Order: sequence, then C-alpha cells, then structure tokens
Amino acid sequence: AHHRCAVWCAAGGIPVGVLGDDGQVYMVLKVGDDTTNVANPSILEIQTHRVTVDGDLYERDGIKYLLIDQVVNDAGVVNLTHDEYGIQPFGE
Repeated sequence: AHHRCAVWCAAGGIPVGVLGDDGQVYMVLKVGDDTTNVANPSILEIQTHRVTVDGDLYERDGIKYLLIDQVVNDAGVVNLTHDEYGIQPFGE
C-alpha cells in the first residue's frame, strides 16, 4: 500500500527494512554482490515485494541485519489495497 513511498525512501538512501512473516523487521545491509545499500537498484527492484531470501543474519542490540546473497523467490507486491495501511502519501 505504500509502494511509491518506500521506493522514494530507498532511492534517497534511507536504510531499507524487510518485514518478516514473524513480525520482526530486518535491516538490509547488502544484496548480492553489490557493495552498497544506498539507492541500490537491487533493493529498489524488490521494495514492497514479498520475497524469500538466502543470506546471513546478524543481530546487535536487538536490531536484526540481513546480508542477502540472493533473492530465492519474488512474489511481487502482494497487498494491492490500502485496507490494511491507509492512504499512502502521494496517492492518486
């Protein structure tokens, strides 16, 4: 429901988090062979998609971090309505 907002944040260099099925947020530090997560095209491609990834998980001070080796499955945007999240900024 907030796809456009999420893409703008990621493109602007805001750190991207992944919401897991367990309700936890995982900060993405790396995707594939890319050396940066700032405005990373790989992150922009999967932003707000339901994905399954393979990689390494680290935790420090209660914050979980992901170093993604690969996206194993990309189901695309699975929540196409605003019912759950309300009206998005820049909405139509």
